[in-house]
Amino acid sequence: TPADASYFRMSGRGLLRRALQHIPPFLAAFYPELARGEDDGAAYILHQASRAGFQLVESIGLPPERVVRTLAEYGNCVGASIPLTLMKAVETGVLRRGQRAAMMGTAAGVTYGGMILVY
Repeated sequence: TPADASYFRMSGRGLLRRALQHIPPFLAAFYPELARGEDDGAAYILHQASRAGFQLVESIGLPPERVVRTLAEYGNCVGASIPLTLMKAVETGVLRRGQRAAMMGTAAGVTYGGMILVY
């Protein structure tokens, strides 16, 4: 109906399936050191939409002690999840001055983006 057309709809399972398929090659291009298994001590600041999304983190093999998790405490904060997680990384000491942070987000419609910064 026309009223329903104004609401956002998505298939969370379908999106997760696509993410598990497409994000590893995206990360390999975005952060080649990670793909080569070179551990440079980066902190990982990721958009956190669901607990199931952490399957992706495990499949990529990111060091769990450097993946800052905020989902359990704050829920899916949508566009604020990366800034929130960045703040928590600094507060908890996972990210320190001079250290790299690899930030990556996803969005509805299967959009991926990433950024490497030195804090």
